[in-house]
Formats: sequence, structure tokens, C-alpha cells
Amino acid sequence: VPGAVILNRLVSRELFEVGTSEPKKEITIAHAPTNRAIKGTQDILDVMNKIKSAHPHVKFILVENMSNRDALEHYKTCDILIDQLRIGWYGVLACEAMALGKAVVTYVRDDLTYSLPSPLPLENANKDTLYDCLTRLISDVDYRLALGDRAKEYALANHHPDVIAKKSIDRYEAVTL
Repeated sequence: VPGAVILNRLVSRELFEVGTSEPKKEITIAHAPTNRAIKGTQDILDVMNKIKSAHPHVKFILVENMSNRDALEHYKTCDILIDQLRIGWYGVLACEAMALGKAVVTYVRDDLTYSLPSPLPLENANKDTLYDCLTRLISDVDYRLALGDRAKEYALANHHPDVIAKKSIDRYEAVTL
């Protein structure tokens, strides 16, 4: 559509108010597929089996078949959240996790990374790189926490309701009839 403007997804204001969690001995990784085939869930499960063998202190939660409220409680307590490995861009789940200050893993196509800041506010991984990506996030606490901080900062600047509302108003005011 000529002249169309795509606005970023917005997430609930309350998610930004949740404090970041302190590192703990047991690391929790979560994944919440809305569609297992599209999200690459089987690849994620395969990698998580290898991760759990190599890192017994890692807990994995598959967040499915529950209310959004219950799912959000899992997101709040996890350390790492895997969004998807196939779509090529991040979705609402990643936005929510970034707002919570979590380390987010998702696949972003190479031709779309230009629209994200450097360093990235999330870990870009696919089925071939997921194991190494997760191993780094598990082993390097400082890196994981810094990624969560960058994610929260990015989400505040790009997915907060006030930011989206301002961009919408500015765009409507710029339109001349």
C-alpha cells in the first residue's frame, strides 16, 4: 500500500514495571509456541535435550495450553526466552520478554537486521546455531544480563504503548487531506 506505515508491536505497560531478576544457580529457559511448526519447536526441543545433558542446572519450560496470565508468570521467572527459529523476525512473545529484560533468542533474517541497533537487543539464532548461542548465554552471566538490559532498553524505545501512541499521532498529524 503506497504510503503505508507499519507501527511496531506494543506490549503492556505493566511488563516494563517488572524488575529484572537476579542470576540464580538454576537457569530457566522458556519457549512458548503458538504454532510449533512455524516456531521451529521440534528443533528447539532437540537442542534443549543436548543442553540439559551438558548443563544439568538448566531447566526448560514449554509454555503451552495456559492463560496469558499464567504464561506471563513463566516469562517473568525465566532467564532466557526462545521465541522462534523460522519466521525471520521477532514476534509479540519476544517483545514481552524484552520488556521484562530477558535474554531473547530468535531468528532474524540477514536482510532485516539493518533495522535493529548494533549490538542487537536479542540473540539471532537458527537451528544450526541455537546450541552454541544457548551455551554462551548459560555460561556467560554478564553477557546474558547485558543482553537483557539492551533488550529492555530497546523495548522501551520501540514497543512501549506511549511511544507507539506518539508515533501514531505524529503520523496522523503529518497526513494532509
